[in-house]
Amino acid sequence: MRTEDRKSFEEISRGRLVSVAAVDDRATLIATEGDGELVIIDAGTGESRELGGPIMVYLDTTPDGTLAGIDPDGVVRVSTDTGQDWREVGTIDGAPAAFTISDHGWYAATETAVYQSTDDGDTWSRVL
Repeated sequence: MRTEDRKSFEEISRGRLVSVAAVDDRATLIATEGDGELVIIDAGTGESRELGGPIMVYLDTTPDGTLAGIDPDGVVRVSTDTGQDWREVGTIDGAPAAFTISDHGWYAATETAVYQSTDDGDTWSRVL
């Protein structure tokens, strides 16, 4: 779904998406499908195609626009070129249940713990 005013919405993709991150000043969306495959979506037209790359569960972007994701095994990766190439940066213990990035750090949750990284995903500390 796409919205300009947060009141009306337009469908731009019919696939089963698990996680979506906006890149390129929100003109492009990178999403994970139910099987973990990455998809790139033009936010204006809704056109999509498979992106390739590693299997991911959850995605988010940093304030500077870096794309970050976590795979089913808890491996955290980053991409600085809209998901074309990925670099492994760190790992959490366990399968991820959530992943988000804020001004206060990166956070990942499993069924039993919440982890935080304050160094762009390199190291993770259990906070809950």
